[in-house]
Amino acid sequence: MQLSISFRSSLPVLLALLLPAAFAGANSTGDSNLANVRLREENARLLQEIAKLRAQLAESQHSQVLELAQMTTPEDALLEDDEDCSSHCHGDCGIEVLQIDKHCRATADFTASTQAKIVSVGTSTHPKWDLYNIKSWKPGARVVGSIDCPCSASNGSPMDAPTALSHIIGQMGAMGLDVDIAKKIVQKKIDKFGHVRKGAEYVAALGYTAVIMMNCWQRTCAPSENLLDALSLTDLLQDEDGSKVGWDCG
Repeated sequence: MQLSISFRSSLPVLLALLLPAAFAGANSTGDSNLANVRLREENARLLQEIAKLRAQLAESQHSQVLELAQMTTPEDALLEDDEDCSSHCHGDCGIEVLQIDKHCRATADFTASTQAKIVSVGTSTHPKWDLYNIKSWKPGARVVGSIDCPCSASNGSPMDAPTALSHIIGQMGAMGLDVDIAKKIVQKKIDKFGHVRKGAEYVAALGYTAVIMMNCWQRTCAPSENLLDALSLTDLLQDEDGSKVGWDCG
């Protein structure tokens, strides 16, 4: 009984001692949690800032590399030493000799590569060809445009030269310039030879389609007439004075 009375008498003292400590611990825990939240928020903000700075740095480095590539193009080398380009077509170092020789003739490999971009998809009665952006069997190859034999418009009946020419030029114009190739030219992308792209492969393939259509017309539905006269090309072989050029085209 005496022990119980003693404990009861000391209980208020114990509570007075323990309660402040308990509240202090609770306040300490709350302050710690709040501090942790603020630290996490600050950490997230700093990570976002770092990511933003990294993106800006990458963009800056890309721009510097592009500027350096443009400053060191073959055109600059051509300005420094013209003699180094004497073995190139038109003395232009930007024209790759493995594709076009110094006499501006397509090499055998370049001709074969050009032909590989054109695939026959028609029939004997309706000749047709697809033009690809690259060699037709390579990954990423896609059809840029298609051409038909001019004679398809007349069902094989004779077609005069002006009409055939209108079909040929019309089909070439309809294909236009491939967007992806145009972007590479505008952005001065470097090709596998280290030259700034000029679209030589595409232009050559487009020209080859004209040859195909002209050949199909001549073999299939061309009337018996002088081709040069029919296409009014004779005047192009004369100079301004009306005299013949100093060589014979045959």
